[in-house]
Amino acid sequence: MERIKVMERSDWLDWLRMIAVLLVMIAHFIGATTSDKIDLSPEFGSIASLQPILSLKDVNFIHVFVSQLTHGFSEGASGVCLFFLVTGFLIPSMLEKYTRTQFLLNRFFRIYPALAVVMLLMCAVRYYVLHMAINGNAIFENTVLLLPIQQLMTGVLWTLPIEIYFYLLCFVVGKFKTISQLFGLQLGLAALASLAALAHHTWSLRILSFILYINLGSWVYFFSSVKLSYRKIVIFLSLALLIFSTTLVLCQKIYPLLVRDMGYDRPIFFYWYAIFCAAFCLRKFFAKLNVVCQLIADCCYPLYLMHWFFGGTVMILLKREAGISNSYILLLSAIIVVTLLAKLIHHSVEKPAIAFAKSLNKKLRPELMAISEPILQTD
Repeated sequence: MERIKVMERSDWLDWLRMIAVLLVMIAHFIGATTSDKIDLSPEFGSIASLQPILSLKDVNFIHVFVSQLTHGFSEGASGVCLFFLVTGFLIPSMLEKYTRTQFLLNRFFRIYPALAVVMLLMCAVRYYVLHMAINGNAIFENTVLLLPIQQLMTGVLWTLPIEIYFYLLCFVVGKFKTISQLFGLQLGLAALASLAALAHHTWSLRILSFILYINLGSWVYFFSSVKLSYRKIVIFLSLALLIFSTTLVLCQKIYPLLVRDMGYDRPIFFYWYAIFCAAFCLRKFFAKLNVVCQLIADCCYPLYLMHWFFGGTVMILLKREAGISNSYILLLSAIIVVTLLAKLIHHSVEKPAIAFAKSLNKKLRPELMAISEPILQTD
């Protein structure tokens, strides 16, 4: 099968990154802060007793408007689905660009330095501002991300172990060269997920099920880099989606609590995969982001890590200490603070760490880097 070069950094992917992180932020800033059924004390301590933080009457119009775009699905779950599919699309291009060692180095410096700094800031705020005890085991679990996390220090971290295990899987598999290799990977993951369901091993089942979904994004990348008829592409993508869907149905029959433990059901996966594929097909029509939207897209990782804990803390403290009850002021204050913090982390930690990883990779294999520079930018 003839391989073709993939485009340089794409506007459509920046749009999807921006939409994904905004959906997750809306889920937390609107959904969690207006509910009286969510216990926020594990993350914010005793000061979270002021729940709900925002008035649902004031901000519900945002939720109603976004619900039309998400087809009624949860904003947070929708954002996570988009993030996973973008990851699945981007990682195969990195496997073509780097050796396996270079790939792991790149991913390590992409994920852990920013995470470590965010965790340090989070611990400082929890201890000195929220007057909460610091749990060493929780810090270790939330920073290493390779073990089951018993206590999430911020709710968004549950997705990172899934991504990291996908990276490790890609390290083992290597380049995605053939359709049979992709089918073998999809079927192997389906078999492992079924075994995890039989063993009622929730943590493994959840990771494997989501990795199956991430891999659907890899299928789209593969077909973007080979010359096949549209009919064959549709058939192969449908088969990959069928394997994923059948696995979820089978695992749910074996382990009926699967949907509850995952927090997701099949329709949301199908909906956002259809949106992702449509965005890819229409990628040439996506305009370049303006400055503000580009900032959000560029800072999406630190923004994703920081928005809920630091944004929630800002809203709670302003309401408790300053007596501000206006929902719009609280919401705007949280958005401004977390955006500025994310920009700071992006420029002072994330970008230098990525640059350092690139310099290491150039030393490891400079001739490969020189050849691969024009390929899709994934950093």
